[in-house]
Amino acid sequence: VIFDFDGTITSSDTTHLYFQASLQNYHHDQRKIQDERFHRHIDKFLSDYDSQVRQLLYEAQLKPSANTSSLFQNFDSFLSDSVKDTIKQRFLKGIRLEQIVELTKDAHLRDDHAVSLLKSLLNRQNTSVSILSTNWSSQFIRSFLQSHGVNTNSLEIVSNSLVFEADTSTGEIIGEVHRTQDKSDKCQDILKKSPEAVSIYIGDGIVDLLAFFQVNIPICIGYGESFSNLCSALGVNIIPIKHLTTKSGPTKSFFHGSWKDIANELEKIL
Repeated sequence: VIFDFDGTITSSDTTHLYFQASLQNYHHDQRKIQDERFHRHIDKFLSDYDSQVRQLLYEAQLKPSANTSSLFQNFDSFLSDSVKDTIKQRFLKGIRLEQIVELTKDAHLRDDHAVSLLKSLLNRQNTSVSILSTNWSSQFIRSFLQSHGVNTNSLEIVSNSLVFEADTSTGEIIGEVHRTQDKSDKCQDILKKSPEAVSIYIGDGIVDLLAFFQVNIPICIGYGESFSNLCSALGVNIIPIKHLTTKSGPTKSFFHGSWKDIANELEKIL
């Protein structure tokens, strides 16, 4: 079972927390300047992201028979360039190692049932559990889950990491999980470890879409209109999780439901 993290286990994206932590290490005047730079960066990213999604939807509708991965090439280039720009501008510089743990206090669970399911799966014999995330800090993910009582010793976390020198971040990011194709590739790597097992991926949005296609049971939670429209253009049905009655989902269908319903249905088939 593979979980996305931001917006799936957490209530929202946690990217802004890293910027806030970085700001704390500037003097007052510098902090204001850096804060303004950051907000311009975010505003531009969000505007460009919306444009990229609209273009992606247009191309999917225009070429319904096109290879799904090829449709995402421009979108993925945008995501990759955004990360490179974040590194170039050193928005993540100056974060102290101990701040990573402190940041988890400002992140919130999407639903208690998400953690309950995670704990239940980790306690099962012969069930592997992974987190696959574009988040910039695997340590943040681990600390957040531990703060909610999850024993992460057997939990595989495939994500990225901030680079630290003398316990302070340099602004660099290491890792290879930034794009939809990255998630798809890493998902395949995880699945190769248990090729005969029933595979499940739980995510919340467009960046998870290619990974959804890699598993037996793709489950989307809290998806938006853009995701729904894109699935429709790709010929993908989104059906309630209550229709999950076998260990393999119907062709070109994603399941959806609340965390409570997802937990209840998965307990029946696993």
